[in-house]
Amino acid sequence: MSEVITPLIVGALTLMAWSLLYRENVFYRIAEVLVVGFGMGYTLYISLSTLNDIWLQPLLSGKWWLIIPAILGLMLYTIYSKRYMFLSRWAMAAIAGAGAGYAVSRAVPVMIIGQIEGLGVKFSELSPLDLVNHIIATIACISTVAYFTFTREHKGWFGGLTRIGRWSMMLAFGSTFGASLYANQIFTIERAAFLAKYPQNLLLIVAVLFIAYDVFKRRKH
Repeated sequence: MSEVITPLIVGALTLMAWSLLYRENVFYRIAEVLVVGFGMGYTLYISLSTLNDIWLQPLLSGKWWLIIPAILGLMLYTIYSKRYMFLSRWAMAAIAGAGAGYAVSRAVPVMIIGQIEGLGVKFSELSPLDLVNHIIATIACISTVAYFTFTREHKGWFGGLTRIGRWSMMLAFGSTFGASLYANQIFTIERAAFLAKYPQNLLLIVAVLFIAYDVFKRRKH
């Protein structure tokens, strides 16, 4: 029984969400509220589970120093008090400083050192196509770094190098944007293929009848 009911529910919610393509309607608002509600509930569950796993249980096992981040987190709520609002700034400064330090410590090995290590290869071990690809990647990397060198005016040969860097960034941003659009289309195609299967394809008939009734009603008025 669940093999029929579950696809029907999922298909109905999918069509309710897609009904916005026709016009604003109550079915779309119901689907929107359900998604937001389930999302908030799931987020709350994950937050409480994470808090229990990484803070409460270790604290009860003897790691008493974990009380410090808990105090900092509670200090954030003093922003609602005019008298103790300054405490929230201390907590925010501590969190922002720790977060920035962690981000830099992760970014340097990956985005700088890792990029440099990727350029160091043995040309004798590369195929002709890989060699061309490596040369292009090296030029793009050096020119992009040169583009963000603001201590020298971008003129002459250096200006040409920075221009290549700008083109490289445009190509990278464009490919990233295209990949995101492609991923979104994959979701759309997957949902369309799901709706084309039995029994959820029967919902398409119901959706068409609803649209026909709405069109007739609106024309009548």
